[in-house]
Amino acid sequence: MSAVGAVPRPEFDRRFREFLADLNPEVDTLGLAGADNLFTAGALNSLDVGRVVGMLEDLRGSEIDLEGATIEAFATMDGIYSQFLA
Repeated sequence: MSAVGAVPRPEFDRRFREFLADLNPEVDTLGLAGADNLFTAGALNSLDVGRVVGMLEDLRGSEIDLEGATIEAFATMDGIYSQFLA
């Protein structure tokens, strides 16, 4: 990685899918596209967002700034990546 927080997209996709599979094993995480809504797909619920934040902070190696972030920021893998890791 070139800087703290910079995570290559393929690495994010792999690790986040593994995280989702551990969180909700009944969901086919390999079948999720980046733009799919994770809440409507059953891969996440609002109570899972705190765990997602922890996972993202571990992945990027620093705290993430949640100021101004809403639950919608966590709705898709594309949104999560662009808002917190790109």
